[in-house]
Amino acid sequence: MTGDEVRFGRFRFHLGRRELFREGLPLRLGGRALAVLHTLITAKGDVVSKDELLARVWPGLVVEENNLQVQVSLLRKTLRDETDGDSHLITVPGRGYRLVGLDDVRQDPALPDKPSIAVMPFSKHER
Repeated sequence: MTGDEVRFGRFRFHLGRRELFREGLPLRLGGRALAVLHTLITAKGDVVSKDELLARVWPGLVVEENNLQVQVSLLRKTLRDETDGDSHLITVPGRGYRLVGLDDVRQDPALPDKPSIAVMPFSKHER
């Protein structure tokens, strides 16, 4: 796996090319569905609100929430596990959506924007 790929279950997603594979075979999805998936993957398992998804997938456009629901439904079916019927795409009621089961989201270390220092308390030793 390269630093630009994410694995979850039987799936692999190439972040730069926005390509989805299941067990090594490419899956055909439209650009909007891939944009939704890319946004969810880069959230690293955190919840992404519907408003944020709408803004990222349809930037500068006013679209109905139904457009997002169509893409989410397609992704949910595509990402469904055939053995137990569960999907990697989870709805968080009242909050948005999240992707679960991510094995690896880029191996880049997370560094702070500014230098930081940790201060540890001294321990007092009695003799």
